[in-house]
Amino acid sequence: MVTSQTDETVHAVVMRREGIEEGNGGSRFHIAILLGVMSRILHFHLESLFVFPPGIARGHKNNRRMEKTNRRGFIGLLVLGYSSVALYVGGSLLSFLKFLFPNATYEPPQKFKAGAPSVYPEGSITFLTGRGVWIGHYPEGYAALIAKCTHLGCKPNWHPELVHEVFGAGLFECPCHGSKYDRYARNFYGPAPYPLLRANLSLAPDGRLEVDKSDTLSPKVKIVAGQEIDETKDPAFFLTL
Repeated sequence: MVTSQTDETVHAVVMRREGIEEGNGGSRFHIAILLGVMSRILHFHLESLFVFPPGIARGHKNNRRMEKTNRRGFIGLLVLGYSSVALYVGGSLLSFLKFLFPNATYEPPQKFKAGAPSVYPEGSITFLTGRGVWIGHYPEGYAALIAKCTHLGCKPNWHPELVHEVFGAGLFECPCHGSKYDRYARNFYGPAPYPLLRANLSLAPDGRLEVDKSDTLSPKVKIVAGQEIDETKDPAFFLTL
């Protein structure tokens, strides 16, 4: 609209200018009109350059809002990412601690039945697999020997075929540091400080032997008033039937 009006105005000015050249008078008037039209065209172009239309202004506001929204979204993503990493690390640490300190125990029960006494003939020493004890049938009675060296806790091995010139047939030997025990579990060689411990052995109401490893007996071989006292053969440390 502005362009067409401008063209018409310029055309009119040109026609009037031609009339001025052909006639006399009115030249100042027509020059003033021409200058006015040119000033309006210049004003229009300057206004279009430096004044933003309402739509453009609203667009800039929307861009600012979008920038704020993008910043908030980026911060939210950072928080979410760090939270995920923290949860992962915390879960891994918790799993590792549970692995080191499990709630469940897989050790066999400390108190258990060992079968009827008739299963163990006199003179026999029988290892109970998975229980960590030997059941020995001696002339004094039954005894439950705990399979743990009194030096550092290794498991000794029972060798019924070995014969000692003093202690007779049958020896316990520790494979770790060479401690040796006789058939009554008395220590006589190596770093072991005292005989093997014994678990409390009793007869259950159903007639079977019952072993309680939580209740240990510690027979000693000691010298009292110049006399040797061997508790490994004391009837108090045997189950008699």
